[in-house]
Amino acid sequence: PSRAGLLLLAAGLGAGVLAWAEYRTANEELASRIHTLESAQRVIATAVDNYGRIDVLVNNAIVQRDAMMHKMSEEAWNEVVAVGLTGPWACTKAALPYMREQGGGRIINVTSAAGWAGNVGQANYSAAKGGLIALTKSNAKEFGRYNITVNAVAPSYFTRMHERVPTDIFEATLKQRA
Repeated sequence: PSRAGLLLLAAGLGAGVLAWAEYRTANEELASRIHTLESAQRVIATAVDNYGRIDVLVNNAIVQRDAMMHKMSEEAWNEVVAVGLTGPWACTKAALPYMREQGGGRIINVTSAAGWAGNVGQANYSAAKGGLIALTKSNAKEFGRYNITVNAVAPSYFTRMHERVPTDIFEATLKQRA
């Protein structure tokens, strides 16, 4: 594919527009929080203006404001859901007219095992990721007729943070989530 033939838009915190693995300094302006329809439309339109089309949209934004439910502030709840669920909704909605007009596209939503299993102290994060799973399934059914595929990936939650968790406790946790 040509450089203009593949556009990957990674929208959210710390992300910008990448085209054919090139990072352009000008895109730092786009690397702000995208959690409203207006901001998403601005980013998607800028990408299309600069690159001519949008073939792939990757929704990979999240913030974490962990707290036990009884201690979680409304602000923490709203921020996580805005970035982790409303942002992908807005970016998808903004990209959809372009993808339909060009005859197709790909949307990839990055979710988490917490979206189907939940996590202690992460009700907001788990709700946002669970909502993103449901949004992905609904959009896949709705957009398929336009040659737009919608999929989700849920990377493993085993990270360097978990290296110190004793193996027996970690394995018991995995069994609980299965």
